[in-house]
Order: sequence, then C-alpha cells, then structure tokens
Amino acid sequence: WLNRQRVVLLYAQQLKKCIDPATGVKEGVACIGQLLSSLPASIADLAVQNAMDAAESGDAPEEVSALSGRLVQCVRHATDDDALAFCVANFLSMAPAATVKMAYQLEKRTRAFGTAGFRDMKGESTAGWAGFHDR
Repeated sequence: WLNRQRVVLLYAQQLKKCIDPATGVKEGVACIGQLLSSLPASIADLAVQNAMDAAESGDAPEEVSALSGRLVQCVRHATDDDALAFCVANFLSMAPAATVKMAYQLEKRTRAFGTAGFRDMKGESTAGWAGFHDR
C-alpha cells in the first residue's frame, strides 16, 4: 500500500499542477481524466460512482486550488484503496456532474486506446493508433 500511496500522491500533485492554472472546463476535464486514467480502474470506477451518487451541497463552489490541495492532503492520510477512492470521490463530488462524466469518458477512452485523443496543432484528430477520429 505505501508504494501505491506514494505513486498516487505524485498523481494528485500532478493534478494540482495541471488544474490550478486551468482556465476552462476542457482543460479541467483533461486534468481530471489524466488523474482517473492513472489510477487503478477499480478505484477510478468506485470514486466516480460515489461522486455521482453524492448529493449537491448547495454551498458556493470552492476555489479549484483549495480542492486540489485538499485532495493531496487526503491522499497523504489515506490508509488503503477504499480511503483513496473516498479522497478522489470527495474531490470529484465538488465538480459539476457533467464535468465528472466528461472526465470519466476521457478516462475510459484513454484506457481503451492508450491516448486521450487530443487534437494536434493542425486541428487533426490524434485519437490513437487505432485511427479513430472525433468528428
């Protein structure tokens, strides 16, 4: 567990560095999708399921930097895979459901094709070795 925790902590810190300067939903989705695809699939699935089942608090949204910082702290204190899934679910539950769904779809696509399919500089689809295109 300690080795996995160290690795996931690095992923959480990478998410923080990615999402804190993000200026739009698409960038945030890419950052969250990257985190989810880096986790074991069972943990990502459980975290997304729990986040989607969580009731909206109705509170004013917190700054992304505070939420990502809280995720890093939670992962530091996690003691097993269930606690890790809780940390990620708690983070995801603060995002709009549509954002979580898009990030989860990106995570599934990344696992299936080995790439997130981001467009290159010329606007052409680079959806991976299988030649799929987003049009």
